[in-house]
Amino acid sequence: MTPTACLIDDKARVWDAGCASLRALCGLGVPIGDTAHFLVQTAGFIRVEIAKRAVHIAFNPHCVTPLAISGLTAFLDRYRSDNGPDVVFCLSVRDDIATPGRVVEIFGSSRQILNRLQFITREVGMPDDERFARRSLSIAEAARDRCLARFLETWRLENGAFNPDAVTPILRSELDGRYWLFERTPERRSYAIGEVGPALRIPDPHFSARLRGTDVNALPDTSCARWLSKTLDEVRRTGRPLYDEVSAHIFWPETGIVARRYRRLMVPWVNLSGRVIITSIIRPY
Repeated sequence: MTPTACLIDDKARVWDAGCASLRALCGLGVPIGDTAHFLVQTAGFIRVEIAKRAVHIAFNPHCVTPLAISGLTAFLDRYRSDNGPDVVFCLSVRDDIATPGRVVEIFGSSRQILNRLQFITREVGMPDDERFARRSLSIAEAARDRCLARFLETWRLENGAFNPDAVTPILRSELDGRYWLFERTPERRSYAIGEVGPALRIPDPHFSARLRGTDVNALPDTSCARWLSKTLDEVRRTGRPLYDEVSAHIFWPETGIVARRYRRLMVPWVNLSGRVIITSIIRPY
């Protein structure tokens, strides 16, 4: 029978949260009611609480061990086989011993929450400047690509005014449908995903189905959202195309971290209503 509250230790063992032996692991000076919190904060344990059809998981990414994560994986596999798929999973990060934890995300599957937990753990030791790197390339280099050159010429001929009749056929046919289209209206401070090229490979099919219209800040990888928004702001501010070479390690709930390398041409446009549109063309290499 699955306990309603348990701890998974740094050797992948599962303890009932009410087990008296846990107290001995804490030593002196820790109040009895704080035993589980102390072990999560300092010893790398993972706390699991089950209430009705919800599984609440708490961990500290700074000290959790791979064995504890393996133990959680086995625990969730058993729980899922006993209880079926209709379960909600809540993840709480306890990275400050003075606070009880904060729920960072809610998931619909054990695979999603395990991917997220592993990602957060890796992110602690891998700063954004290692996950996302870009090297500036000259626009003249982009123009050596015949299709990119035609797209840039269209931007010049239209004087940066977005003309769907001129732009869309090039994006979908000549550029093989590998593009993003981002939009920002005068009254909003962030970007929305206006269109996703049909040939782009989004590794998370569930999230891919609802990408169009999503705010960039709502992407599951918040570090990626910040990094992308910063580049979009740069292109909007300068009003000039940007060409670069990108190496990115992006988190998706269904697949975990996915590595991508590509060249990218970002071009700013403005439509008749004053909405800023930035096309981001992806060229694998």
